[in-house]
Amino acid sequence: MSFSVIVDSREQIPFEFTSSKIGNIINRKLNTGDYSIEGLEETLCIERKATVNEFYNNITQKRFWAEMERMKSYKYRFLIFEFSASDVDMFPYGADLPASVLKKLQISSAYLMKCIAKIQTQYDIHVI
Repeated sequence: MSFSVIVDSREQIPFEFTSSKIGNIINRKLNTGDYSIEGLEETLCIERKATVNEFYNNITQKRFWAEMERMKSYKYRFLIFEFSASDVDMFPYGADLPASVLKKLQISSAYLMKCIAKIQTQYDIHVI
């Protein structure tokens, strides 16, 4: 039995799915998140962050936290990181930030961890 994955049409570099269980990839605007499954759009929400830089940029924006708030209405909600815990621990080093940004940076790896904990506890979002 196969299913169709919905990829938000605003996703710039979509994840490449290779499973034989996926029947179709549907590009369509999702109100919240980057991915869902056709027929479960109101139940399953997956937000994806490709790099620790992307996560860092997002947590400084009100719209990211508004999205976390909207995700609370979904029964199944996930935030998937495509980077390792060591990338968070080492932040900002190894994050490919320009030297001009590094000089002014006031966000530490501890703050990133605090935000991850907040996402898990306050918004009840599963972080993978």
